[in-house]
Amino acid sequence: MKRSIITTLALLALTLAVTADEPSDQEARNLVADLSDCLWTPSAENMKRQSGIEAKLAALGEQALPVLERELHLGIKFPELNEMFRGERSRPHRWVVVTALALIPGEKSTGLLYRSLFDPQDNCAMQITTLTALKGRDLSEEMLVGLLGHRETPVVLAGIQKAAAKAGAPRIRAALEPLTREDALEVQFKNEYGAGTSSKESRWDVRYAAGLAIGRDMTNDMRTRAGEILQSLKAVAEHLSEPDARKTMGYMTPREGDVCRALNGLADLGPMIADLVEQEAPLAGSDHGALLDMARARLGNAASLRRVMGTMNDAPNPSLRICAAMTVRNLRNPVAKPALWKALQDTYRRESHECCAPGGSREVYPVRVVAADALIDLGEHPL
Repeated sequence: MKRSIITTLALLALTLAVTADEPSDQEARNLVADLSDCLWTPSAENMKRQSGIEAKLAALGEQALPVLERELHLGIKFPELNEMFRGERSRPHRWVVVTALALIPGEKSTGLLYRSLFDPQDNCAMQITTLTALKGRDLSEEMLVGLLGHRETPVVLAGIQKAAAKAGAPRIRAALEPLTREDALEVQFKNEYGAGTSSKESRWDVRYAAGLAIGRDMTNDMRTRAGEILQSLKAVAEHLSEPDARKTMGYMTPREGDVCRALNGLADLGPMIADLVEQEAPLAGSDHGALLDMARARLGNAASLRRVMGTMNDAPNPSLRICAAMTVRNLRNPVAKPALWKALQDTYRRESHECCAPGGSREVYPVRVVAADALIDLGEHPL
């Protein structure tokens, strides 16, 4: 009996000796919980704590993966995720898990990050963190094909960037080819409930990137796209003086956002479509002409920039002044400084509906906000 007890104690001591240096599941869970507190409660103290917590997670390495995999809830569906958020852990948590996984190199953590992309995301930060981590990792051909077939455009664009170097491989090229067709993208970019997950702008980004990846000459596609954007800009201009019935989130109305997206799209296409913008100008009305001047300024026309600065300061339509201010900010040209200082006196104000504001809304001066940001970008100190 005595020998049996001694043997049992010896085995227990041996077990403890073997496992003493191994992290427990609880240790990994505690570190993830601490990291969550740091990320969701930003402060100087938490920023200092965060680096230490991340170092400990990285030191655990693959030994932490079983806990992290459980916390990811791979295969979770929207109803289950919503139910989770109604429970005790009411704030997004899996974002923190992928942040931890990003610290751990190796095929296993890469596989978990990859698989998590095919589940509903807690928030945008979760997807961005995952894609950023995968950008610097080796992905198998199967993974690349999976990314290219994803239902959300940011993931597909990241997949194209990774797959471009292997575009000559038959399987990769076969996955890239459909991404150059609008009809195929409209089918691909739908969620599990059949709702669209893309915009025309984001689908164009995919088509363009995929075309370049397979070595296609995109000149005609780019000019066709420019024509579409110019038509949308003209349509918006016809209603720019009317109240926008859609709720304003932030300091811009949805219609002003449409204008800025169109201007960004034309600027991204570059000088090769400048002649198409010029062709629109002679027949344009007042508001339309002002928007075309913004497009020309974004494409490098100095005379148009001077007119845009005048629009920012003097146009009677506040939406034009706001869009002009956004144009000037995007160009970051020091010649605009005097006009931007003048724009800080703009008197137009509106109500901005925001979930984080007291009562759900606050009063803003949109031209002033954009002008101040533009001056800061130029090294000035307007506040």
